[in-house]
Amino acid sequence: MKFQACVISLGVLSVGWQARAADSAPVAQDPFQARIAEIRYEVTAIEHGKADKAEAFDRLVVRADALAREFPKRPEPRVWKGIALSASAKHKGLSALSAVKEARSLLEAALAMDEAVAGPVAHNALGMLFHKVPGWPVSFGDDRKAEEHFRKAVGASSCLDTHYRYGEFLMDEGRRDEARKHLERALAFPDRPGHAEDAMKKEEIRALLGRHRS
Repeated sequence: MKFQACVISLGVLSVGWQARAADSAPVAQDPFQARIAEIRYEVTAIEHGKADKAEAFDRLVVRADALAREFPKRPEPRVWKGIALSASAKHKGLSALSAVKEARSLLEAALAMDEAVAGPVAHNALGMLFHKVPGWPVSFGDDRKAEEHFRKAVGASSCLDTHYRYGEFLMDEGRRDEARKHLERALAFPDRPGHAEDAMKKEEIRALLGRHRS
């Protein structure tokens, strides 16, 4: 089945939503940003934890939904609800395709609200959704649209996460030279203080490059 993990790096994107980490969980500059940072952190923590991931992500969806209701004019909660939904669906398989469609709608709605704020994360998330979910007639998977979103994500924010996921997509497409350029660019970004997930992402990138040396 084509639908695979499509949220681990999304959980560590913080472009436009500034947060720093103390000990393990991030803290932000104001109460709203703190709650966004907690959800963002939990996306990564759940994927790397041992608890039932589908149930944990379902709880995270509820938290993001509550934040979206409390702040209806802010795009960030919609982005993270969409990411949490797609993560939950990944652990449920084809039975959760309706959740993937809702995730797409939330991400597109966030972009319509404020692309300057939501753009890097939402476009990266949409790129992964279009690339990973099955295509017609099962679902909306479309690699052409996926690449459009990845390119927009990189254009909005040149960072570890956007170059990593675009490079991963290009590698899947067999465009190895282009892929290596983006993956090596991702590795060149310094780790953010307090974000252990950056080091983990770089290990994943090195492993990906190692599998495609020839």
